[in-house]
Amino acid sequence: MGFGKAWLVEMQDYHYGCKDSVLTEKLHDTSLRLIHHNKLDKNTLESWSVFTGLNASKAWNEIKKIKQVKNPKLVCREKGRLVVFGTTVQDSFLDGCFLPAKNIKLDFVARDGIEHTKIVSFEKPSKLASRIREVADVKKVRKKRIRSAAELFRHLNGHSPIEVLSEKELEYLRQACSRGYYDWPRKTNLKKLAKGNQSSLSSFSGAVRRAESKMLKTALK
Repeated sequence: MGFGKAWLVEMQDYHYGCKDSVLTEKLHDTSLRLIHHNKLDKNTLESWSVFTGLNASKAWNEIKKIKQVKNPKLVCREKGRLVVFGTTVQDSFLDGCFLPAKNIKLDFVARDGIEHTKIVSFEKPSKLASRIREVADVKKVRKKRIRSAAELFRHLNGHSPIEVLSEKELEYLRQACSRGYYDWPRKTNLKKLAKGNQSSLSSFSGAVRRAESKMLKTALK
């Protein structure tokens, strides 16, 4: 596969035939994120995380009224958030437009009646948008070409923890790794690493600790 033909596409559209736009158009202080999607014959089993500034009971009552959803089940409810299972009775918008063309959905959220979708596409974004316009009113399309395997895997796997580091933090971690600081047993210590880098112990150790904290928080999100 040539990476010159892979794109990161971010799209906003109105799609009033689906429960996402119907619900969030009615409840303007509410957003809906798809967290599970499984095709079942003519229907699609989905689960959604619903975030709302409204009373959670009101949001749940509105969900039960949406005709595109069959047998909705409230999995859990807390202040400002619900998790709901349900079966969509129409063919999925994402299935119909993205999957046959071997496009990969990375993220999806609906707010105020507008769907926000992020996709890795292996076709021209203009062709993808044209197909989506058959079932939705596309408001905005942003595209960026993916030029390497590393960049593709970053999008597919989420942000790399390394991307959150400053150049200094990354360099200090590389030195620590290459000199055995993270080996067991350790082959060096922070004092020796700081001295070899002509840095104070507090400055060097502080940068390493910050880098470790950033990477862990990113990786465990």
